[in-house]
Amino acid sequence: MLYPIVDVPHRLPGVPGETTTLTDDDLSRSFAPGGRLDGLVGALTQRAPVGSTLRTGLCVAVDPDLLQTAQAMADGYQIRAPDGTVTPGTGADAARTWLAGVVAALRGGCVVALPFADADLVALTRSGDEDAAVRAVEAGREVAGDILDTPLQNTLLWPADGVIDDETLSALAGPERLGGLVLASDAVSQAGRTGVVSIENGPDAALADDLLTSAASSTDAPTTPGAPVTSSPAAVSTPLSTQDVIGALGFRATSSSGQAPILLAPPHLWGAEGVGADALLSAISLMADRGLLAPRALTTSGATTRPTALLYPIGAGAQEVPAALVDRTRALVGDIDAVATAAVADPGADVTPDDVFVPLRRAMLRPVSASWRGRPALAARSADLASARLDELRGTVRVLEPPGPYSLGTSDAPLLMTVSNGLPVALDVRIVIASTAGLQVAPIPDQRIPPLGRIQVRVSAQVVRAGQFAVDAIVQTPRGDDLGPPTRLQVRSTAYGTVTVWLTVIAGALLVLLVIRRIVRRARDRSGPPDDPSDGPGDGPGPGPGGPPAPEERWPSPPEPAGTGPTVPMRTE
Repeated sequence: MLYPIVDVPHRLPGVPGETTTLTDDDLSRSFAPGGRLDGLVGALTQRAPVGSTLRTGLCVAVDPDLLQTAQAMADGYQIRAPDGTVTPGTGADAARTWLAGVVAALRGGCVVALPFADADLVALTRSGDEDAAVRAVEAGREVAGDILDTPLQNTLLWPADGVIDDETLSALAGPERLGGLVLASDAVSQAGRTGVVSIENGPDAALADDLLTSAASSTDAPTTPGAPVTSSPAAVSTPLSTQDVIGALGFRATSSSGQAPILLAPPHLWGAEGVGADALLSAISLMADRGLLAPRALTTSGATTRPTALLYPIGAGAQEVPAALVDRTRALVGDIDAVATAAVADPGADVTPDDVFVPLRRAMLRPVSASWRGRPALAARSADLASARLDELRGTVRVLEPPGPYSLGTSDAPLLMTVSNGLPVALDVRIVIASTAGLQVAPIPDQRIPPLGRIQVRVSAQVVRAGQFAVDAIVQTPRGDDLGPPTRLQVRSTAYGTVTVWLTVIAGALLVLLVIRRIVRRARDRSGPPDDPSDGPGDGPGPGPGGPPAPEERWPSPPEPAGTGPTVPMRTE
């Protein structure tokens, strides 16, 4: 029997040193006593401890992302609501206790690591992202091995829904990566097969019993990220949640001919909770005691029939994570890779570039988790949250906007800019400022910003006009990829630019020339030629056309009043 311990993704992307952020606090309730995940581990510990006969026939399948999330929660975490508000998480102690129980229960037993975040491998490869499929498988085994500290079935692959196509099989091929498969009985061309079969151009595969898988499947899939996954409509802990599996297993045990193997492989998101899992394990143990079943270790070797071809069901294809979503996550990984090109390894630093960017790339597998099969709206929401979080991280690398406009008093005054790096790794960056009609900026040499630090950059600029204007400054990687968003800078200049100075000089020169010209003309008017008797009419001071009036004409005497004597002439002013 495969015993899955899996949940839907809850964690948002982050970097070392940040508080872990989840989309909800549902895991705290699932990890707590009486919760679904706590019950699965408790039932395994009580009914099938390592070394017991029943445990011989069990292989636990774990989601490495779930283990890593629990590990991060144990150090403290926060919840970000859909409206952006952040509240402290309440399940740190429960996560720590649960993870310790998982490590203890799985040590020394059969353990298989699912792809990281239970990624939909077929959807990835069918959309052309084979690298992501390989990354999911390898990352899952690495993370699970580090946390559990126990040997894993590192070449065994159990894909979502037990189905895989030839393209995915080819992408994952290799004896160190893929040595065996666990598939559904309808995933091969020869229907009705059981036991171990040989796959054309691939490794051998153990086929799960379709009746048992159907009985263990939940009809009530969660509709929101983090919602309880249960086969019990009332979502309560009850033995009835696994009664169908127990009945189907009893039927197989009593009707199976000879020593035909029976493999129970529930869905990855198994609906059983603690009480139901306990009831199932107790029933299997009872059947084994009565000789109806004989627990055997899971194996994918020993095929005796000719190879069979893979068959990817049409219904499985219809449930895949949409190709458009795979393309989107691939673009997000490309954005992460672009930022990584600017990262600088510092031997003396506590955090390396891999510590920052490898988890971010893995986080992009959560939107393409097989948990979202048949639920594209939830997959899209997960991608939206991941994209927004990446934008926040990239936005911490930017030119800081000053509290007021830059004031430049001279035409060649420098701009002093502050550049911030909110990532815990040093970055080599390029600062680009777009020249405007009023400001010309010289090229800026690449700058190195320390981790979680700031630097001040002196920018040589030439003002070509006075006034206030805006310029955009952006931080880029050395190869030209934008990091944070552009920063709008306001610049106020009281200096005269080069053009203004030349215009002023020219205007001043023209003014001087005009003044000199006027002075010369006045001087010529005042220094006319001397009087000449021979001048013709109209020339000289005498009467005549063009000359000044005679004195008597200039100042005429007033007429004498009648009957008066002689008067003294008076000059009229």
